[in-house]
Amino acid sequence: MSSPKNNQDFPSSTDLDPVLAGLNASIERAMVSLYSIEVATINANGENPPHQVKRFTEIRHALKEQWEAILGLVRKCHSFGADVGLLRTAVANESKEDIREFLKEMVSKCDQCITEAKALEQGHSGVLSAYKTHRNEFKGQLDHPKVVIDVVSLRNAYTDTEPHRGGSSNWHGGEHELVADSFKSLYPDGKQAINDFETSTHGIYQQLQTLRRFLEAQSHICSQCLAELDKPKPSLNFHNLASQWAVYQTIIMESITSIAKVCDAILVQAVAPPPPKRVQALEYNQRGEGQTSNLNGDSHEGVEAKDSWNCLPHILSFFGYRKP
Repeated sequence: MSSPKNNQDFPSSTDLDPVLAGLNASIERAMVSLYSIEVATINANGENPPHQVKRFTEIRHALKEQWEAILGLVRKCHSFGADVGLLRTAVANESKEDIREFLKEMVSKCDQCITEAKALEQGHSGVLSAYKTHRNEFKGQLDHPKVVIDVVSLRNAYTDTEPHRGGSSNWHGGEHELVADSFKSLYPDGKQAINDFETSTHGIYQQLQTLRRFLEAQSHICSQCLAELDKPKPSLNFHNLASQWAVYQTIIMESITSIAKVCDAILVQAVAPPPPKRVQALEYNQRGEGQTSNLNGDSHEGVEAKDSWNCLPHILSFFGYRKP
């Protein structure tokens, strides 16, 4: 690898920015999709048996351990960046021997980061071993559910107030969207969640590879700075290194905050949604008279449609919505 000679050759802030942004996003999506897989299997089974809870707990703990290790690596990158800032001051004020020792320490610290990044790469498959062990069983539960829920009909029972009259809905657009999102969370597509989880975890692996290559480039730059200490004219590497890492530090802190939050959230166990049979749906007969029925088939005739929807605030409050 040749030494950077100017600002164009030196790795720009965009080299690290998409790496950490992609890493943050992949970790967050993996957490969300794993939660959705667990909810979907609960819905498919009609229960959450202890052995299933244990399986997902094992998967979550393995991911948490990996993500905490990634968090530790990113924090060490931030520490390295702080050293780069000190180097800029040292170049102007310290002796060559002091600068030489400081650069050696920086190379050592960067190489430690590289070693950790490699270990995370190599251990990635093992992190997913528990998931891989139970993956086919999860898919089997989703392919052959014990309980079948017609989510579309269930959702439409809330949102379609006058389906046979062709009238406009009494719901505001925001309320439609809220309920649609709520049903998506309560009754996720388990097969899609599996695809999302596997795509996200592969994304984590890819970003770890890219981060390791980035760190290798930084170590090389520090080594070049060390080799050029005795040259009559100092290289631009010192100044380029310092100016770029000033930008990186902000990006790294954002990543630390993001990953730390997910490390806390990953251990949250999925909770089954309320049984659909408790949901009251509004139906209409051919004369346009309102009729409410629950999913057990019990009905109560003679209720006007507009009066039946007085329960709307209660439904919305169930999903966490509060009108101003």
